[in-house]
Amino acid sequence: MEQALKNMPIAFPGLLGDWSWNPDPVAIHIGHGIYWYGIILAVAMLCGTWLSMRRAKYAGITEDHVLDFVLWATPCCIIGSRTYYVFFNQSLYRNAAGTFDWGRAVAVWDGGIAMYGTVIVGLLVAFVFSWRRFIPFGALMDTLVYGLILGQSIGRWANFVNREAFGVPTDLPWRMRLWFSGANNVPVAVDVHPTFLYESLWNLLGLILLLTVISRGRRFDGENAWFYFLWYGLGRAWIEGLRTDSLYLFDWTFFGVPVRVSQALSLCLAGLAALVLWFEIRVLRRTPDRLYVNQPESRQWFEEDPAFTDRQPARQKKRTGGNNMAILMDGKALAEKTRARIQQQVRALQRPPCLAVILVGADPASQIYVRNKEKDCAECGIQTLPCRLPESITEEQLLTLIRRLNEDPAVDGILCQLPLPPHINASEVLRAIAPEKDVDCFHPSNIGQLSMGEPVFLPCTPAGIMMLLLEYGIPVRGRRCVIIGRSNIVGKPLGMLLTAADGTVTICHSRTEHLADITRQADILISAAGKPGLVTADMVKAGATVIDVGMNRDENGNLCGDVDFEGVSGQAGWITPVPGGVGPMTRARLLENVLTAAKRRLSGE
Repeated sequence: MEQALKNMPIAFPGLLGDWSWNPDPVAIHIGHGIYWYGIILAVAMLCGTWLSMRRAKYAGITEDHVLDFVLWATPCCIIGSRTYYVFFNQSLYRNAAGTFDWGRAVAVWDGGIAMYGTVIVGLLVAFVFSWRRFIPFGALMDTLVYGLILGQSIGRWANFVNREAFGVPTDLPWRMRLWFSGANNVPVAVDVHPTFLYESLWNLLGLILLLTVISRGRRFDGENAWFYFLWYGLGRAWIEGLRTDSLYLFDWTFFGVPVRVSQALSLCLAGLAALVLWFEIRVLRRTPDRLYVNQPESRQWFEEDPAFTDRQPARQKKRTGGNNMAILMDGKALAEKTRARIQQQVRALQRPPCLAVILVGADPASQIYVRNKEKDCAECGIQTLPCRLPESITEEQLLTLIRRLNEDPAVDGILCQLPLPPHINASEVLRAIAPEKDVDCFHPSNIGQLSMGEPVFLPCTPAGIMMLLLEYGIPVRGRRCVIIGRSNIVGKPLGMLLTAADGTVTICHSRTEHLADITRQADILISAAGKPGLVTADMVKAGATVIDVGMNRDENGNLCGDVDFEGVSGQAGWITPVPGGVGPMTRARLLENVLTAAKRRLSGE
């Protein structure tokens, strides 16, 4: 079917009766004119850019990244989409003599652009942009498809105003009436499929699915993009079959039916997208912990952006008291969210992970700690193998048990609860645990890998602290970080993690002179000394972040930390409570390590 007449009215006789509309393709008559076609496409691009910018943080990139990409990609995509359309529809741009009319070919304001040309050129620009900006291509594409699918939903109405992208004749109730040039140039009315409307609604439905379902369960960078390609490919394969102005693939036919370029590409694209999604999710079993947004590298884009306050839900202005009180860093809430994420990942494994828990003796505090850890494991679907041993057990008997657990293929991780009885050398026991099952990250091999920046596991308490800082959007890069305490469990490994995050680290201890002078310089102050009331308000810089790792009992037997909580809360900007701060995050990080150990063993690493 030829092109519809652009000076004749548009009607929907099956829905609106005799009502019709005859829009002038030119909105403003200045010079060549400002066309409705261009205005609608510009609105679609602006809305799409806005949505992608709003969703950027969920992929670990910034709004500036999206805006910069749009500025680079827009002229390239216009050229690419027009070139694609003209190449596959050359007959429209030949004059009566059969020669090619270059003037009409470049007149993009007259309409005629192909979405596939936009997508192809856009992908090339996105690849170069992500490479130049050192961000993952998949994370960038996961952000851009929001704008792309919204832009398509709006932009298709430009086809409506321009009387193009219509379908074959139909008598369905929602048919659209257009006018064509008949015999002796007499206008003839034809009722056709409003395929522009089909595609607009199809993209709108895809956007709703993307926002409400797909993005919420994203497991790998690029998943949003591949869903979009699957959805778009299926929709185009259907809709292009109804179109009359589609681009044909030269003179090829399939069972006597001409093959359209868009249909062939759509089916190939949908098939490829389905294959990639199946392979990534079912074969590689991707999990959200590998997403760029969950990696330390993505923090670099936000650490210098104080306006970025809504990346993490926990970063609400939840304060400990009055208007001048510090923001409470709720480790309990973050631990609950972490356990929920781990639970989802455990369900995706071939079998549940297994943690062997060794408890020697009947120390009441140790029994509580072990019971809580086993409860956390059960909540996440991690199996536990309790090993309760009498206090009288010999060191050699304990080492024999550990060697047996090291060799047990059903056991992924081993935890030996400290402290041990005085007659057992704790260092020898911790060294005996196989490094690949050392989920506490106490083995010298694992500490060595941590110091080299190539950790297999992260020590639980230090890693839990880093998760809290990340959750509350507290930057580490370039900040002065002071740690009180130099233990092998907290102080030393935490110093390594903060240094790896580009913090300037000072470790203080019992022999440090003029401690208060040092702590007052700290942007981030962590106390792990095990001394109640050690850190007071006069030792804290105004607005500093104070992390209390201490777990002590005061003179009344109540649980408390190293920090004078009430006094420091009026001076600090952020503070962790005791209990409910670092403690829950230590247990949550243990679960992360057990999950990591199970994944490594299942993958043969």
